[in-house]
Amino acid sequence: MIRRYSLKDLYDVPRGNPDWIRDNPGTAAEEFLRQHPEFIGEKPPWPFNESPLTENVTHWSGAWLRRKEYP
Repeated sequence: MIRRYSLKDLYDVPRGNPDWIRDNPGTAAEEFLRQHPEFIGEKPPWPFNESPLTENVTHWSGAWLRRKEYP
């Protein structure tokens, strides 16, 4: 899981940092995925779900890396 994925969206808020638009964990993860085809950006399945929800409720959208299965 990649923490603080949302920093790229917070570069222009009070106490934000203009560098965050390009220097953030989400951008680093995207670069990692381009350089490492053995990984995929994919959220894990829920271990259980007793609610009507079908999607994660999180500000960490796109914040998951998983190693692909070996052939």
